[in-house]
Amino acid sequence: ASAPASAMVWGLFGITASSPAFRKFMFKPQPGNLSFASIEVPTMSGTIAASLSQTSTSFVVTLAPPPNTFATVCLPRLNLPDASLTVDGVAKIGRYLRDYVCIDGVGSAAKPRVIVRG
Repeated sequence: ASAPASAMVWGLFGITASSPAFRKFMFKPQPGNLSFASIEVPTMSGTIAASLSQTSTSFVVTLAPPPNTFATVCLPRLNLPDASLTVDGVAKIGRYLRDYVCIDGVGSAAKPRVIVRG
């Protein structure tokens, strides 16, 4: 059945729709101790492509939202003292959501977006 596929999308990558047709969606990965993973998720708005890599001190996501869509991206806090994330090389101040730091409005771009914590 599709349970393993659903677990990858909703669990491991934490990709969930926030509005119809994934026009807005949440990306809140829970990779456990995996050091790398990638996925492509077909939606009514287009394909969401994502990969993640992590070490004990950093968490890096490459995310390609479909055109005209926006993601809320949440990355693990990593016990760092601030709520900053770097998006395409530019520092952004996020908000805390339990054990995550989140930023809103990550949209599509000419190339995949790179979001870094750490």
